[in-house]
Amino acid sequence: MGAGPDRPDGRRRFAQSPRRQGGPQIPSKRVFPLWAAAVALGAIAVTVTELGLSGVFGFETGRVLAYAIFFANVAVALFGIWKRQRVLWVVYLVLSLVLMVLIGATTPLSAIWIMAKFLL
Repeated sequence: MGAGPDRPDGRRRFAQSPRRQGGPQIPSKRVFPLWAAAVALGAIAVTVTELGLSGVFGFETGRVLAYAIFFANVAVALFGIWKRQRVLWVVYLVLSLVLMVLIGATTPLSAIWIMAKFLL
């Protein structure tokens, strides 16, 4: 694209997306969706909780693992704030923080597991 016009009628030709041109779509560079990361962290948190309750590892190890999962969960929520579903990720982040303070759950999924296990 030089300084001169690209078409015979004098208008410039601008690059269009491959979808408009009918060409192949560019594959997404996203390696792992954030919602899947949140679900995976919830599953890991439930597993760590169950292993801790059964006595597989000590209290200190469980606490370090719980904080690592919590901070990874906060990182996922913060990355989600830059996505299209910003409001949902802000609600997820606030819910995660509130549940950590109130019942010590590292993720909302682990909070559901803890409440189901101990309250029902």
